[in-house]
Amino acid sequence: MNIIKQLQFATHEIRNKKIHYFKSTIQFIIALLVMCLCINSLLGFWSFTSKFNQIFKDSEHIYYTIDNTDEEKIGSMIKDTTAERKLFSFYKFLSSSEEFDSFFYYTDFFPITNDDNDLIAMEASDGFKYYMATYVDENFLNTFKLKAIKGRIFNKDDYTNKADLTPIILGYYYDKFYKPGDIIDDQYEVVGILEKNSFYIDPHKTKDVLYLDKEILSPLIVDSNTDVVTLDMIINNVAIKTDNIDILNGIVQKSESMNLYDYEYKSYASQFEYIIDDYMTEILFYSSISFLILLFCIICIVCSLINYIETHKREFAIHIFCGASKKDFIARIVLQIAMSLLPACIITFIVNKISPASVITFGFTILLIVIISLVPSIKINKLTTSELLKRSE
Repeated sequence: MNIIKQLQFATHEIRNKKIHYFKSTIQFIIALLVMCLCINSLLGFWSFTSKFNQIFKDSEHIYYTIDNTDEEKIGSMIKDTTAERKLFSFYKFLSSSEEFDSFFYYTDFFPITNDDNDLIAMEASDGFKYYMATYVDENFLNTFKLKAIKGRIFNKDDYTNKADLTPIILGYYYDKFYKPGDIIDDQYEVVGILEKNSFYIDPHKTKDVLYLDKEILSPLIVDSNTDVVTLDMIINNVAIKTDNIDILNGIVQKSESMNLYDYEYKSYASQFEYIIDDYMTEILFYSSISFLILLFCIICIVCSLINYIETHKREFAIHIFCGASKKDFIARIVLQIAMSLLPACIITFIVNKISPASVITFGFTILLIVIISLVPSIKINKLTTSELLKRSE
C-alpha cells in the first residue's frame, strides 16, 4: 500500500470539493472547541470535588453564619461605648475555643498609594482606582488547602505587626509579574504565589466557587485596637467547623447573652450542591451542543464518502487492474477524513495550548476518525471485483 500515492488522491478529492470540505472543517472546529470547553468543565469539576472532599475530611460539617439582627439593634450596638470591647471578646471566644474550630476572612480595600504596579485595580465611576484584598487567618489557609508554587504561605509571625513590611500572597495570575521577595508600594512584600485554580467558598457572597488566581491575600490581624466596623466584618465572616449541633446553639446563645447578633447557621454542604448543579448544567450544555454538531458533521461526511465510493467505482476498477487493493481505497478515505479534522485539531491546540483538555480532545479526534471511517470501509469491503468491473464497462 502506497500511502504517499493515496495521500495524493485524497488531496485531489479535497481540492475538487473545496467548499464541501471547508464547511466540514469549520463544523469540526466548532465541535472540537466546544468539546474542549466541556472537558475543561469536567476536569474542573473533578478537581473541585476532590479538593472539596479533602476540605471536609477532618470535620463532618462547616457552617457559616446568617445574621438576622435588625437594623435598629445594629445601630444601637455600634453606638454602644462598650461595643468594641464586647466584639473583641466575642471574636476571642470564636477564634480560641477548644470545643470547635473556626476560620475568619473578609474582603476589603487594600491601601496602595502608588498605581505603578501590575496589580488588578477596580475603577470607580469618578475614575478613581482602588484595590481589593482578601484578609485571611491561618485556619482559612489550612481549611482550603492553599499552597504556594513559589515562596510560602503565611506563618505565625506574619500575623503580628512586628514586620516593617506587610506580607502578601498573590494569585497564580501574578506569577508572570512578581516573585517572592518583591516589594510593592514600599510597604508590601510578596512572600508567595498561589497554585493555579486555588479557590475558596463564600456562601455570603455567591453560590459560585471563588478562584484566587487574580486575588491578593493579606494576613487577618486582630488586636484590642481593631475598630468596631472591622470587627463586625470579621465576626460576620466566620465559619465554624463542628459535627455537634449543640455547639452552634451555644454560639447563638453566647451572642444573644452579650446583646450582639441574632444568628442562625447553615451548612456549606448546601453550597456544594449548588456548585455541583451549576457544573453539571454547564457540562450538559456544552456536551449537547458538541454532540449535535458532531452528529451533523458525521452524517454529512459519511454520506459524502458513500457518494464518493459510488461515483468512483470505475476509478477503483482501473486501480485494481494496476495492482491496488481495497486497503488502498480505505486508506484514501481515512486520509480524507484526517485532513478535514487536522485543521480543527491544530486550532484546538492553539486556543487551549498543551493542556489535559486539548490532549483528551486530540485522543477523541483519533477515535472520531475511526468512527467516521467505519461505514465507508464496510462499504468498500463489500464491493466485489465483478461489481467494480460491471460499473467500469
